[in-house]
Amino acid sequence: MILRNSEIPFKLLEHTSDELVPHPEDDFKAYVLAIAHAKLKTVILPTPGEHGSEPLFVLTADTLVRTQKTRQILGKPRDREHARQILTIVGQEPIEVVTGCCLEKMVADDGQWKTVDAAHWTTETLVEYVVEPVLIDDYLASTPLALRACGASIVEGYGQNFLKSIQGSYTNVLGLPLFELRQELKRLNFRY
Repeated sequence: MILRNSEIPFKLLEHTSDELVPHPEDDFKAYVLAIAHAKLKTVILPTPGEHGSEPLFVLTADTLVRTQKTRQILGKPRDREHARQILTIVGQEPIEVVTGCCLEKMVADDGQWKTVDAAHWTTETLVEYVVEPVLIDDYLASTPLALRACGASIVEGYGQNFLKSIQGSYTNVLGLPLFELRQELKRLNFRY
């Protein structure tokens, strides 16, 4: 949605990563970036000859949420009850939304893809998101995507009612830091 609305042309590619990577206790940003990197290493690329002679730009990203004070990592809810638990935690302290992005520019070389330039980065946004306990069931009913969202938090539509504050990139909270992406695409000579 973010790429489509930003008029950045793209094609979805599959990856085979299970997204399970070692978790360093002391470096949350490195952990999130490692997940995006694991996706990058398992992307199913088109055959170089079928793609033509243009460079291939491959982007992977992953977003995780961590509470600012207690440092709890909050992934996607397993079910509605888990979503209720996550939303209760999120409402008690600010959350750090971190997205790791891996962007690589590749060219065909002797029938294989070769990376000629790359950018790997993280973007962090601090968010206060408070769904009052008496409204959690209404929120989950009105925002079904929350059951598939990191931190069970959706800041669009009905969910915007609960966004108390945001410090940093709004599109990062949506799952892809667009400003940073456009800067890196420009640096890698991506043509729009």
